[in-house]
Amino acid sequence: RTIVENMAIIYREGARYFDKEIVVVGALRHCVRMVTYGDPTIRGIAASTLAILSNNPDIVLQMFSYGAIAPILKISGLDSSEPEMLAGLGCLVQLVRIPQIAIRVVGQGAVSILEGALHLMHSRTPGVANSVRSKALLSFAWLSKVPQVRHLISGPNVFRGMERELLNGKPNDQTMVLQMMINFRLNHSEHQNKYKKVVFDKVLFLMKDGLWFSRNLTTKCLCLIYITPDEKIYAAQNGALESIFNLIESKSLDLQEIPLVALLSFCTHPEIPFIILEKGYH
Repeated sequence: RTIVENMAIIYREGARYFDKEIVVVGALRHCVRMVTYGDPTIRGIAASTLAILSNNPDIVLQMFSYGAIAPILKISGLDSSEPEMLAGLGCLVQLVRIPQIAIRVVGQGAVSILEGALHLMHSRTPGVANSVRSKALLSFAWLSKVPQVRHLISGPNVFRGMERELLNGKPNDQTMVLQMMINFRLNHSEHQNKYKKVVFDKVLFLMKDGLWFSRNLTTKCLCLIYITPDEKIYAAQNGALESIFNLIESKSLDLQEIPLVALLSFCTHPEIPFIILEKGYH
């Protein structure tokens, strides 16, 4: 057993620099066997090796041939040890970046596993729960770009996680949620309609006081998601116009196109042009 563990560590360290070379000599096949039959320590090391190898898209495509997906999903669940879970979720993030593979991963049951990880709030090791949630959110963000699986991941658990991260999460996670909102905009599900009402004020806040690089994305949300006349006038009366003109007046030309499109969208409401005049923005 000690020999197997040491050899697994050699694989893990070699994978950082010689990923293709160790795959040629059977690393994928060996890691799958270690994940399937090893104890928690060996499974964690083997999973870490697979996570490193999955950074190479060519190797990701080979993982299906060696049956790596099912073992990866197994160790990504909440009943696994923390190192195994982190390594497994790291693999999933890489797998779902490729649309044709993402479809197959979802077909093998990845959604329920990712939903559980998205709502993990406590861990034995400080910081692990936050990392697990971030990996799950990133996986869902990639999946939301795939039209074939979008309806499968737009359930209440995903929107509850998006709501929590947008209201209280880190700036990077908030940016991912905003992009997911845009990707989900054509679904029009009951859960999505309820969610967008709950976070409306937060979107307006991020538009005004969020990180500079995410303000264009927030403005894009207003154009594409909050499109009813009531939503437009509410946004205009609660700081959206001020935020739009702050972006338009910025020195960065790449920040001006989307705010102008948003302004044109707002002006389809009959009352908003008069608000613009009253505030002196003309």
